[in-house]
Amino acid sequence: MPETTLATVRTYIAENIATDVSAEELDPDLNLVALGIVTSLSLLRVIAWTGEQFGLPVNDLEINPKKLVSIRTIADFIDENTTN
Repeated sequence: MPETTLATVRTYIAENIATDVSAEELDPDLNLVALGIVTSLSLLRVIAWTGEQFGLPVNDLEINPKKLVSIRTIADFIDENTTN
């Protein structure tokens, strides 16, 4: 996975959801959902953001929210669905 995707997702989460920590403090493998950092509503915001930021056709994709639990899994989802 390109590091830029991971860094972009980490920055977005830090600036918009986990605003009390810096991007550098967020472990990319931390389960954000289990810790309550990402809620179902904020996960919808993240999914919508991936569509806007990366041009993903989120309405046409099969999305399993249970797999989008960490910065790394969100970045993997983006990379798997981005066409170059």
